Amino acid sequence: MMDKLQFLHILHIQKASRQGRLVVFVGAGVSKNSGVPTWSTLIQEMKNECGLNLETDELKIAQLYKDARGEKEYMDKVKEVLQYNKVVPNEIHKAILDLKPCHIITTNYDNLLEQEIENEFQQFDIIREDKDMPRMSYPNSLIKMHGDFDTDNLTGCAVDIRCAGPEQLIRYSSILLDIADGTRRDFDELIHEKRGTTWWLHFAVRPSNNRRKILFDMR
Repeated sequence: MMDKLQFLHILHIQKASRQGRLVVFVGAGVSKNSGVPTWSTLIQEMKNECGLNLETDELKIAQLYKDARGEKEYMDKVKEVLQYNKVVPNEIHKAILDLKPCHIITTNYDNLLEQEIENEFQQFDIIREDKDMPRMSYPNSLIKMHGDFDTDNLTGCAVDIRCAGPEQLIRYSSILLDIADGTRRDFDELIHEKRGTTWWLHFAVRPSNNRRKILFDMR
């Protein structure tokens, strides 16, 4: 049975959807339902191949594998294990688009959301890297925070979001901080910037041994 808090959450989601301000965050669990292995599975294979069984830092393991095997072999390994171009969207992808989000933020490398967007004949700007931002032409966007298989651009967690105004900027900041808190990952950059008449939000998360700075900048 649904409790009162769950019911209130649903009402809040429905209201945001009707008002065109719903932002959905999509993590690895959604792709797992399409048969995509988890990041931990990929890291375990890298550990086994490079004899790194005593290392526990997953990001460090990935970097050591990349250093040892080179960029191309690293990318080939990631694509092989994570079933690049071998999986299709599942019912959760369809349900996400049925919510009519204005933006979707994902940490997934795969193109399952893009496939479902095409299946549903919807229009989203796909933001895979920084240079995609100035070319946005639709009100809706899919933001790939960790990069993308199609461009061989796999990065850390960093994103720039164009906002309609200060209220939307603050709302998106709260969402991203909730994500960081929920995943128990520290963030090291949160920048609010106004360029001309446009408000931008920059947010980045990096491992603790590669921290740069914490900056709150309301300009």
